[in-house]
Amino acid sequence: MKRVDTLLHARWVIPVEPYNVALEHHSIAIADGRIAALLPSVDARREYTAEAEIELPTHTLIPGLVNAHVHLELSWMRGKVAPGDSMPGWAARLMAPSVSGSSVSPSPRKAQTRDLLVSFICLASRYRLNLAW
Repeated sequence: MKRVDTLLHARWVIPVEPYNVALEHHSIAIADGRIAALLPSVDARREYTAEAEIELPTHTLIPGLVNAHVHLELSWMRGKVAPGDSMPGWAARLMAPSVSGSSVSPSPRKAQTRDLLVSFICLASRYRLNLAW
């Protein structure tokens, strides 16, 4: 048996390539922070041992997908609001300057440059992969 760090067993795996394919009851083997294999779960259980095995019977995994979700209107606050232990707590801290009436001076040029770069990357990825949004 081959040894890997993690085996993810999912109901569905949708690989980035080939296009338009959904694999039912497949597993992803991860070794040294990289995807080592994508194969049917029955084969993964037979061929690999792992330090951690994670069962995801109702989940869909998309290995290799980079989540480029951004909020351009908030990017100027990057690093100014500490991460929170809950979404409501983080949102309250995020909105605190506007609620208290204080002003926070953004660096618009820096934020716009970064956000334009992220937008171009997302746009290029969308058209290269022919995604329908």
